[in-house]
Amino acid sequence: MKKLLALGTILILANALASGAVSFKLKGGIVYLPNTEYNDGLRGGYDYLAKTLGGPTGEFRSMQLAADFGGEIILSLGGGFSLGLGAGYLRMTRESSFSYDWMTFTAKETVTPRITAIPLVLNLHRTVPLGGSFRLDLYAGAGYYLATLHQEFRTSTNFFEFAESQTFQARKGAFGGQGGIALEFALGRHTAFFVQAEGRFAALRDVQGDATDQGSWFLGDWSGAGGKAYLWSYDITDAGTTYPQIAVSFSAPAGTGITNVRKTRIDLSGVALAAGIKIEF
Repeated sequence: MKKLLALGTILILANALASGAVSFKLKGGIVYLPNTEYNDGLRGGYDYLAKTLGGPTGEFRSMQLAADFGGEIILSLGGGFSLGLGAGYLRMTRESSFSYDWMTFTAKETVTPRITAIPLVLNLHRTVPLGGSFRLDLYAGAGYYLATLHQEFRTSTNFFEFAESQTFQARKGAFGGQGGIALEFALGRHTAFFVQAEGRFAALRDVQGDATDQGSWFLGDWSGAGGKAYLWSYDITDAGTTYPQIAVSFSAPAGTGITNVRKTRIDLSGVALAAGIKIEF
């Protein structure tokens, strides 16, 4: 089946190249990714710490906006329809840091998550002339999103000069889809400027990666147990209030007040806005 799909794509490409009906789109913009479960877990960890420690200084910053770039080769099928083969790159990161007093000591915690993804997409396009130099490009299709999550928690305190860094890195792919609309304005015979809005959906499940734990104190450096671990979500209830949590662990979190344990879902669904150039050959 894969060989037939590859052969079909090659034949369409060869036919389009022979007829000269090929165009190329290059775009850049931003994408809004709510990624609710992951962000809620990070925020819940901060809120729980703020309650139990009586108010740290600092703030939690949600990671929801990503830089988004991509390109697409579009092959005319005739009749206003075309087939697009594309790839892109998105990156989002946001650091949160807060300090608090513990007994007679001061501690600081910092969390730095980073998500990058390479979408590989196949779109069906329908071009609609609007008159003059304007036309609409309506498209929808399927995609494969290859993503990397890198997460680091750092703790430092003047208690015995203690410092710790816990890192987690995972790579995961997921099938999804996308669809959008672009408004094109011809700049010349073979060149157009466009702005577009796109909705996309994809989610990573059962995220497993490499976990490390290392640090130092006044007696020297140390390293904890590492290996393959999962990213977990759960709720913890304290004094009648429930807080979403995120944890990297080799086994499911358990204990007093812990409920709703599941493997974290990293959601790449969102809305993208972009602008770019389209060149026809």
